[in-house]
Amino acid sequence: MLVLVVGDTHFSGKNPVARIDDIMETQFEKWEEVVAISNKYDAPIVHTGDIFNTSIIANSILTQIGAIMENLNNPLYFVWGNHDLMYHSMDLWDRTSLGILWANSEKIKHISDFYKDYKIWWSWYDWDAELGIQWYGSRPDILLTHKAVVSERKMGKGSWILEDEDFCMDIDNNLELRGYKLIICGHWHKPYIFKHKGSLVINPGPVLRRSIEEWFMPSVVLLNLDTLFYKRIYLESAKPPDQILSRKHIAQKIESYTEGVMKFIEQLKYTKTVSKGKFLENLFVLLDTHELPNNVEKILRDKIAILIQKGIIHHEYN
Repeated sequence: MLVLVVGDTHFSGKNPVARIDDIMETQFEKWEEVVAISNKYDAPIVHTGDIFNTSIIANSILTQIGAIMENLNNPLYFVWGNHDLMYHSMDLWDRTSLGILWANSEKIKHISDFYKDYKIWWSWYDWDAELGIQWYGSRPDILLTHKAVVSERKMGKGSWILEDEDFCMDIDNNLELRGYKLIICGHWHKPYIFKHKGSLVINPGPVLRRSIEEWFMPSVVLLNLDTLFYKRIYLESAKPPDQILSRKHIAQKIESYTEGVMKFIEQLKYTKTVSKGKFLENLFVLLDTHELPNNVEKILRDKIAILIQKGIIHHEYN
């Protein structure tokens, strides 16, 4: 059976700071091409998560994306990514744009429903780490997870490996990943395919490039689940990176973004205590308002860590 592996579409209503084109127009054009490829090969889409860039997007964008998806001959099966969820919490899935699509379209299904349609069992790992890897019945030998599955031995020491286990799982050291013949993952915005210890690991990379570091042509992967033969298909609608990504564009905006972040942090300094609920609300408003460059986000994370250490921010709910 053929499936079309698609990763990190990050549908959005705001242009990333690195892009100099109109991402609104680009994302619809690319998604129409992905749907056409799926229909051409009669292959359902297996999506690695982060369908949306924020948990809630404008209704106009949601409606158009949903309309394009209705043209699918086969469903799209997804796993939850961190950007799809409000506060990264599965408890709030029904308040999200993806939750609305899931509830109202027969073409959008969670990967746990794959067996009902094609009699093939999957394991899956939604972003809510407390639940871990899930499956029905006996453990299947294929896994879909948004978290990037990586191998330090395969990729080189320190290559594509994040110390934060919230974002990556090292197949060399994670016993939960042993025994899968196929692992499909996302999140890490670089495409890679490798075989290791009997497992084929596929990360298709993002359909929409949002960072200057994503200097490659977007693609999807056509995969035979029976033979594990695969073919990478580059999107014809994608433009060369030097036509859509610009370091100069980032430099022009980074100063204003940094200023906004620092003002936010200064406000926190003069607040004696901030509950987790209120703090997260303010933080996510900020992150949803701006596509922050990586170095600005690092400033934010570092400053917040200091405030938590000093007790200015605590982790108790109201």
